[in-house]
Amino acid sequence: MKVALDRSLCVGSGDCVKLAPTAFVLDEEGYSRVTHASSVDEATLRLCAELCPSGAIRVEEDAAGADCAMAERSRR
Repeated sequence: MKVALDRSLCVGSGDCVKLAPTAFVLDEEGYSRVTHASSVDEATLRLCAELCPSGAIRVEEDAAGADCAMAERSRR
């Protein structure tokens, strides 16, 4: 599974950090960043994506079937 975080959409609400503090952190600018997505279960990651107020988090199946990977787009 792949966790994608589009930092250009992130509003820094911190909901993901509250739900999965080992998978997400707020950086020095106050925006979310994926740290260790594999530290939480798929259901928790999907809940983070569902509850993200800006829709910045996506959880997708990895075609290769690999463990949790992280893709992050930089804030513009």
